[in-house]
Amino acid sequence: MTIEDYKQALIAESGYLSYAAKRLGVSTAAVVDRIKHSPELQAVREEYEEKFLDTCENSLATLVKQNNLGAICFSLKCKGHKRGWIEKNKIEVEGNVNAAVAVSSLPDDKLAEMIEAARASESNKTKPDK
Repeated sequence: MTIEDYKQALIAESGYLSYAAKRLGVSTAAVVDRIKHSPELQAVREEYEEKFLDTCENSLATLVKQNNLGAICFSLKCKGHKRGWIEKNKIEVEGNVNAAVAVSSLPDDKLAEMIEAARASESNKTKPDK
């Protein structure tokens, strides 16, 4: 089979390797190997990976706009570090050592608590005084 056959199968199957393999009558490993040795097929595969990521990001953005707290937490953890949304734990040790250490394990419930507190604070700022 030609590279064009592989390319058309990848396009027809939206970049899904196992589906393209089935269409071609070969193993998934054979498709992977052919892609590995063809810059043209690598480009096709990469294009579909980018489209898939675009779809995921669009779905995530939709959930954030719907105030889905899990989506908000995930987005802040992944992209919010430039605005200070980083995960830190404070570790106190007896003696002369007291340090704050950045870690990547802040529980979702703690982040959710912080977001809710920030929302409440904003809500209180926008309420008119009686």
